[in-house]
Amino acid sequence: MIPYREFFTRHWRRLLIGSAAALVVFALLGFFAIPPILKSIVTKQLTAALHRDVSIREVRFNPFALSVTVRGLAIKEPKGVETFASFEELYLNLETSSLPRWAVVVSEFRLTKPFLRVVRRQDQSYNFSDLLQGQETQPTAPAKPLRFSVNNIQIVDGGVDFLDEPAGKKHAVREANLGIPWISNIPSNVETFVEPGASAQINGTRYAIKGKTKPFADSQETTLDVNIADLDLPHYLAYAPPELLTFAMPSGRLDAKLGVVFIRQKKGDQTLSVRGDVGLRELAIDDKQGNPIVRIPTFGLSLASVEPLVRKVHLSTISLQSPELTVRREKTGITNLETLLPKQPPAKPATTAAPPSAPAEESLVLDVDAISITGAKLLFSDLVPSRPFKTTVAPIDLAVKQLSNRPDAKGTYTLTMQTETKESIGLEGSVSLTPLSVDGKVEGKSILLKKYAPYYSDIVLFDIESGKLDFSSRYKYAQGKGEPEIVASEAAATLSALRLKRGDESEDFLRIPLVTVKDAAADLTQRQITVGGLSTQKGFVSAKRLPNGEI
Repeated sequence: MIPYREFFTRHWRRLLIGSAAALVVFALLGFFAIPPILKSIVTKQLTAALHRDVSIREVRFNPFALSVTVRGLAIKEPKGVETFASFEELYLNLETSSLPRWAVVVSEFRLTKPFLRVVRRQDQSYNFSDLLQGQETQPTAPAKPLRFSVNNIQIVDGGVDFLDEPAGKKHAVREANLGIPWISNIPSNVETFVEPGASAQINGTRYAIKGKTKPFADSQETTLDVNIADLDLPHYLAYAPPELLTFAMPSGRLDAKLGVVFIRQKKGDQTLSVRGDVGLRELAIDDKQGNPIVRIPTFGLSLASVEPLVRKVHLSTISLQSPELTVRREKTGITNLETLLPKQPPAKPATTAAPPSAPAEESLVLDVDAISITGAKLLFSDLVPSRPFKTTVAPIDLAVKQLSNRPDAKGTYTLTMQTETKESIGLEGSVSLTPLSVDGKVEGKSILLKKYAPYYSDIVLFDIESGKLDFSSRYKYAQGKGEPEIVASEAAATLSALRLKRGDESEDFLRIPLVTVKDAAADLTQRQITVGGLSTQKGFVSAKRLPNGEI
């Protein structure tokens, strides 16, 4: 009979030897047997499913860490040697808690150097269109959704080539990186070490989004930093809907540096705000015939806080430097600016029964601290009069402060402009958007009456040979419930060197060196005009009585 101690020793020895042998077998199967089996199965299944040649360079499996590494996957085009999709390495690390919880829990997902080649053919199909043509299946009862939690998601140094054959363009994405802390439909306790963010170089332009997530007891805050530098806008204009593409854009660069903050409270409330700066450079807009309309060397927009969920927009500054606008009114009365607007669809006939009204949305609250336009230029031509009119207004400077649509909020403004003939007009005052009202003072100097003959030559039977007008006035416009209130007060005007002549005569019939109007007022709502004083100096009038008795 074997002694108990010896039996016990032999039992544990066999148990240890068996466990060690099982561990060795487990390791040998995991490290050496499973990888080639996985490689063969995955390659065959993908080749059959995608109808494309699929190759894998290496598969590794760590049975102790429950990690899988796939290296050198390449998918070829169906009929060609080009690579349709590939990646250098895919790494998955499963959590041991997956099986007991009947869920897939991945503690780390890392995809290195993925690549995708997309081709849009002349028939508007894509090189992956065949993958989207699935067979019709009979409807089945919805399956229970898979429980999963994928954490520490990383895409490193990705790339995409997009060949657009109809547009004759090629787009290239390089150095694409993406970090997502987790995507899950179940709670998990996996430690996350990846911060949210994305970056890529698209057609030579660098884009970057960096973020941070801060969990709190009562709220969760996520911050994203968005950086866009030197985005070439015309390069992407070909993809705008044709009905909206009513203009040409020879050039335009976009820069943006924005911060997006999303806060979700434990009780369910959430806020979203955007802050930062957006800039446009070298913006040029032409009509379809290639005639210039808009030129903006520099445009800047600074966002103090934009909260779309509560419809609040607070802008710090809006600035334009040396913009140029070309306005041309054709003989039909349509301006070139109107041709830039999308065509409106024909109005539908009214129905007898009106649809139920939707609940009124909360009105947008807009606050703008400052608007600045410096060195602007306006090129204006009008072909409607019998004699075409043309002028250049430059420089134009505008400054607006504290503009808001809050009830009874008032801002201030200053506008100055000058023409090529040294005419000048200046306005300053205050403005309110809700309700709409404007009041202030206007002053004009050296306005040449003869210059604007195309607009009055068909009305009067004489020519204004010369005449220069200076004027000033206070004004007020207020939108009321009925007709708007339009009032001018404390108006004064001086007309110098006025000369009038009939078109069929060589001599002036009227010369007035100086005409002065003082203390004038006008109320267009009441249709009333008053003049405090009118004076002239050294006037001359030539009158003739014709044989038929007419003067």
